[in-house]
Amino acid sequence: MAVCEAPVCPQLGQMIAKIKADFEKDESGPYVEQFLREYVNSGATDYRSYVFFNDHKYARNLVEINEYFELMASFFFFYLIRRGLIN
Repeated sequence: MAVCEAPVCPQLGQMIAKIKADFEKDESGPYVEQFLREYVNSGATDYRSYVFFNDHKYARNLVEINEYFELMASFFFFYLIRRGLIN
């Protein structure tokens, strides 16, 4: 499967837009967890361009930063979710 070359891929971009709109309506972001779960459960793979494994240290990458939140991608986080170790 091809990895999106855009700065933020369409499906990932849609999730980010939903999260930002949620924070604009309510500063506590009541639906953020729901949007993240929907994205992970969708089977999306466009996050892969942000996730890199490193045997020697914890690796994470900044995907989005704006006035409401910073979204970071971590190989370990997606590994745990995909294996059903966290929900």
